[in-house]
Amino acid sequence: MMLSKLILSFFIIPLILFSEENALILQCKTSQNLLQNADFCQLDGNGLPLRWTFDNCSRSPIFKSQIVKQSKGNYLTVDTAWSQFGYWMQTIPLQKGESYYVSSEVQSDGPNVMIWIQCKQNISDSEKPSVKEFRAPIFLSNGLSMKKELRDFVDEKLLNSLCADQWSRIGCVVNVPKDDGSYLCEVRIGVYGGGPGQMRFRNPLFRKAQVELQADINGTGWTELQVGKATPESIKLDPSLEHQSVSFVLPKAKFIYRVELIGNHGQKIIREFTND
Repeated sequence: MMLSKLILSFFIIPLILFSEENALILQCKTSQNLLQNADFCQLDGNGLPLRWTFDNCSRSPIFKSQIVKQSKGNYLTVDTAWSQFGYWMQTIPLQKGESYYVSSEVQSDGPNVMIWIQCKQNISDSEKPSVKEFRAPIFLSNGLSMKKELRDFVDEKLLNSLCADQWSRIGCVVNVPKDDGSYLCEVRIGVYGGGPGQMRFRNPLFRKAQVELQADINGTGWTELQVGKATPESIKLDPSLEHQSVSFVLPKAKFIYRVELIGNHGQKIIREFTND
């Protein structure tokens, strides 16, 4: 009896040595950000970001933009009046049949903020181009409190929110058609009507939606790691190893993946992970 207890302790103790946080460490490896000068550190003679242009859809003289420099990173502001529309933009060549993820951190004290994507087929001037549009609008004002009210109905990780004094990341997935021809993508981030005031954005990104999830497992006794909707969905582990690393492909952005680490004595660690 004593011998069986000692053997059982031998298998359980290594798992206890690692906290739940350290037993499963997840890291997302994303592809390159295709936006140029995304940190707004390269400025022209007027102090505005190089490789970006402003599309003044309302043809309004009211818009005023400037770069604010901070130790945590520069951000771009746009001041506007009532019901104006204007966007800072870049054009990016895309691969047909590929999925991309575009997002930005935003703030606003009045204007509506939107990411507006136009995916255009690159053909001759004599032909009518194929155009697909994608939008990531802000639809929750006072976002933090509203997220709490809706969390019983919609996962708050999937809700776009808007705050005046805290940064919120909004984004959407762009699916490029698989038909013939190359495509150009116009990425616009800016003011989509709303009230007067200022919108702010920083750290914009445009990358392929598919990313690699690396999982580091610490402690013996773990037998399997499962990630639903990933490729693969399950990987068998060697329970005799104290450290091991495996990787999965997460095909979808703005999607919540369930990660489950399973041990040979019924232990489980469950996490939720978002490719965002």
